[in-house]
Amino acid sequence: FMELCPSTMAVVYSGGQTKVTGDADDPGVRVIASDVRGKCTTKFQGTSSAAPLAAGAFALVLEANPNLTYRDVMHLIARTSRIPNIEETDGWIVNGANYHVNEKYGFGVLDVAQMIQEAINWQNVPERQKCVVNYAGGKLPDLGGNDKIELELSVDPTSCPNLNVLEHVVANISFDYSSRGDLKLTLISPSGTPSEMLSYRKNDRSNKGVYYFPFMTVFNWGESPVGTWKLIVETRTRLPSTTSLQTQQQKQQQQQQNSGRLTHFSLTLFGSEKQTNGESSQQNTNSKRFASHGNQQQQQQQLDTNNKLAKQLSYNDL
Repeated sequence: FMELCPSTMAVVYSGGQTKVTGDADDPGVRVIASDVRGKCTTKFQGTSSAAPLAAGAFALVLEANPNLTYRDVMHLIARTSRIPNIEETDGWIVNGANYHVNEKYGFGVLDVAQMIQEAINWQNVPERQKCVVNYAGGKLPDLGGNDKIELELSVDPTSCPNLNVLEHVVANISFDYSSRGDLKLTLISPSGTPSEMLSYRKNDRSNKGVYYFPFMTVFNWGESPVGTWKLIVETRTRLPSTTSLQTQQQKQQQQQQNSGRLTHFSLTLFGSEKQTNGESSQQNTNSKRFASHGNQQQQQQQLDTNNKLAKQLSYNDL
């Protein structure tokens, strides 16, 4: 239902598949819901079922604490969400504030009971801060086929004086390129956390480029904005892989024809001045948690497995 995306906050169990082609061992579990003409369906799935399930979960959280703002709820999601499947750990990284994140699942699957428990004594987060930092490294580069270009953008303590703890980060980017789907953008924070903001797309051969598009990531939640941010711009040349002389000549011609230019790069940083509710940029005690099921003994066995798997998750292991 969507592309892999670092702006995803969380997921719920709704019967969807993580692979476009489906899973051979898919048990066919779906959401049971009312249907048209007074009937019921046992096959409701996807974003259409996920959204109301999440809305119902948040309603329970707000019932426990009606004073929560939308940002409070987002902090609760980040703090309490669990890795949904201990057998599928691919793609998980731990950021500089010790939050686990994934392009498919965001911070993980919603843990409603844990959210409610945290919400009861939750203190509202400080006022939201916003800071815009423009690229100041001179002329932005031209782009060709099979290029890899790295840009650096520095944020010092005086750049954003009231913003010390990140929430959302938006990379505002404009570029022209002869084949838009053959360009990939990756943003790396000062803590070393990567966010693939734009992926290669095989069906996108447009030459219209992108103009001041706000690419958003939540992968830097809780990190400090101070330091050097890196934007990695990569391009590729697509032709059938063969060793024939004709195709090699075509590939060289295509590589020469692919061209463009990065025309704008800036960051819009959102966050707050200080940590709250016992949060720490060095230690997030609710991070690296996996969904628990079964009796107490089974949960303890799973916890031991979780701790072992958690040690394998590091934002430096890419």
